[in-house]
Amino acid sequence: EAFTRDDSFNLLDGTQVTVPMMNLQENFLYTAGDGYQAIQLPYWGDMSMLVFLPDAGQFDTFEQAMSTQTLSDTLANLTPQDISLAMPRFEYEFSVGLNDILSALGMPIAFTDDADFSGMADAPLSISDVLHKAYIKVDESGTEAAAATAVVVGITSVQVPQEVTVMRIDRPFIYVIYDQRTNTLLFMGRVLNPQGE
Repeated sequence: EAFTRDDSFNLLDGTQVTVPMMNLQENFLYTAGDGYQAIQLPYWGDMSMLVFLPDAGQFDTFEQAMSTQTLSDTLANLTPQDISLAMPRFEYEFSVGLNDILSALGMPIAFTDDADFSGMADAPLSISDVLHKAYIKVDESGTEAAAATAVVVGITSVQVPQEVTVMRIDRPFIYVIYDQRTNTLLFMGRVLNPQGE
């Protein structure tokens, strides 16, 4: 927290907001791809957060082109580097009803009186609501996502001193929390405004 200070974050519409920006110089896995930078923030165990920072003015283009291939290529190209990292604190909560989405995916009858769940119960049943709620908070203590908490740690090793790469996450970015062992995505989101507006 001693290295957190207010700084500017550039929104997509060109305006700026002042946010608490966390600062750390450490050795991280990092890469710079075509139109973006990416950094891996390791947690205890096999989980990590991967942050994609598209070049200024390229967020929409990068987000639309992002794919599993983008993730695979980025993971394959990460290398240890000394990074001067500035990243905003952020916290989001998201709720969505899935009834319409599940109906469109092929299960509309489950939400009507014509639903047949006789294999589960003797009473006539139908699904009334399917809700999804997600929560993520990233601050100096680490990351809390849904009901899971993880702690950010740095990679330590003895190295020959090298040039420090600056990564200022001061504009919209995309993050992925994943299991390094299986490369399974557990959580994915984007931050357009760290103030949650």
